[in-house]
Order: sequence, then C-alpha cells, then structure tokens
Amino acid sequence: MASEDSKSFGSSFSHYFRTYSTVKKIKVHNTSVAILHRILQFVVLAYIAVYIVWLKKGYQDVQMPSGSSVIKVKGVARVSTDNSSFNSNNIKQDLWDAAEYLIPPIENNAFFIATRKTVTYDQTLSTCPSALSNKLFCNSTYKPCKKGTRPLNANGFLTGNCVRSQENKTRHVCEINAWCPEERSSLIHDYHIDLMALYQQGGLIEIQQKWKCNFDSLEVEKECFPTFTFNLLQSGSDERSPGINYRFAEKYSVNGIKYRTLTKIYGLRFIIAIRGKGRQFDIVHLFVAIGSGLGYMIIGEIICEFIFLKFHKYRNEYRRIKTKRYHLNQSKKCDDSTKVV
Repeated sequence: MASEDSKSFGSSFSHYFRTYSTVKKIKVHNTSVAILHRILQFVVLAYIAVYIVWLKKGYQDVQMPSGSSVIKVKGVARVSTDNSSFNSNNIKQDLWDAAEYLIPPIENNAFFIATRKTVTYDQTLSTCPSALSNKLFCNSTYKPCKKGTRPLNANGFLTGNCVRSQENKTRHVCEINAWCPEERSSLIHDYHIDLMALYQQGGLIEIQQKWKCNFDSLEVEKECFPTFTFNLLQSGSDERSPGINYRFAEKYSVNGIKYRTLTKIYGLRFIIAIRGKGRQFDIVHLFVAIGSGLGYMIIGEIICEFIFLKFHKYRNEYRRIKTKRYHLNQSKKCDDSTKVV
C-alpha cells in the first residue's frame, strides 16, 4: 500500500514538472454572462478613473515637506513672581517684554515663554531645615534623617539632625547641608483647573504646521498655505512630572562669603512639527496607477469562468471544450503532428 502511494506521488510530481498549461480562448454566445462581464469591466474602469486616479490623486507625485521654522514672539505680559525666602503670600506682578519672557531668544522649531518665576535670594552654603515640600518629617521617636544620605526630593545631604521647620514652627523636619535657605515651592493640587495649572507649572505644547499644496492648481499661491493645530503633550496637572521649568543661579560674594540668587522659571514650551503633502502631476505615476487598476480586470473573467464551469446548464460540454490535453509529437515535421491523448 505504501509502495502504491509512493508511486502515485512520484507520478504526480513528475507530471507537474513535465506539463505546461496555457489558456485556451473560447467565444461563447451567452447574452446574460456577456452582459455581466461588461458590467464588471465597467465597474473596474470606473474604480480606476474615479477612485485611483481622481480621489486618490494617482496622477500626481507626492512629497512630504522638510524644513525648520523660526518664530519670533513680541509683546508684553504680566508675570507672577514670588520670593521663596518668605513664608507668606508674597506674589507680585512684573511687567516683562519679549527680551525677558522668551528664553532663549531664538530656537529652531521651538520656543519657550515664561509664565511665572520663583526667586530665592541670598543662598549660602550652610545647614538649614529642609522644605516642607520635601516631606522629610521627623519627631522625637521617628528620625529618618540618616547622616550623609541624599534624599531624592531634596537638594542637599542630611546632617542627621531633626530640627524645627522655618515654614511651620509646629512641624519638625530633617536638617540638610545645602544652599540655604532652600527653595520652596508648592504644587497645584486641584487638577481640574488645567488652564491655571498650565500657567502656574508650565507645559509642553506641540504646534502642528500642516501643509496641503496642489501645485497643479491655478491658485496655488492661495491654496498652499499652512494650517496650525495645537496639542497639549504635558500639562501642569501631570501628577508625576508637572509642567516645564528650569533654574539658573547668579553668584556673588559679600565679605568673603559666597552667595547666590536662585531663580526658577516656569513656562510654556512650544515645539513645532512640520507635516503635510505636496502634489504635482507626474506621467509615470499616472501610468503606474492605471496599470495597477487594470489588474482588477481579471475579476470579471474569473467570475464568468466560474459561472460556466459550475452553474451553467451546459457546463459539462464547456469543460470538455475548454480543457484538453495534448502531446506534441516531435518526430513529425508536418503541421498535423499533434494528437489527442
């Protein structure tokens, strides 16, 4: 049994590689199938003309824009400034122009606008209580202030002492060795006020510059103009990393003692992303689009062929005429050298 199966498989395998199949064209007079075939051809032609060439702009070459944008910002604004060295509400309003709130003045594809700043005056290298915002609380029985360690949320090293807080005399915090007094800041806890959090803590905003240009249009100068959309990438209400800010220090010396003024700037950073498409007529793309669509013409032939082979009442006769097997007798040179096997 296994030997017979092996011979059958070998015969089929040999026949597959020794037989060449070609298409035999037969004209069949059948009105209904012929009309169906023409309708399918018309549908394919309409698909090529309307969808591929017209709607999908298959006749045009498409290129993506590349480049950079430089934006110049002008005007004046009132910026909230608070002194971190004080404990009470000490917010005041400063009047800034572009030279002060635009930092740095020129960037490629980005710009930063300051909305608030916190200033800590007269810092010097010494020991002082940590800020309440660092949450390094301690008491007579609980002392997590391990000497020489640097907490992640503090800007100095612990001295091992538990001292009274300068911000709230009823609380005790770990003492640190750092630039004192330490910078104090408070985060916005009402995360429902997104706009206020954005002003107070800063944020990251993407400006999408979209170009949609058709260079075949007669009014290309009017149509080829960018549109802008804004996406908030990082808001001031982000619990893990609220807002955008940076710091800079101005150092000076008084009587041989080094001091510095620490300034923390909050603001909005805008990143510009250039996107879009530019289109123009190209004969090569037109021929490629038409050629790719003409490949669908075979769908009509496949459907009609399937009808004749499976559903037509004369399907057996059609199969007999359509499918024949020939063997070319190479020993004869005359034209009638073929015989039916």
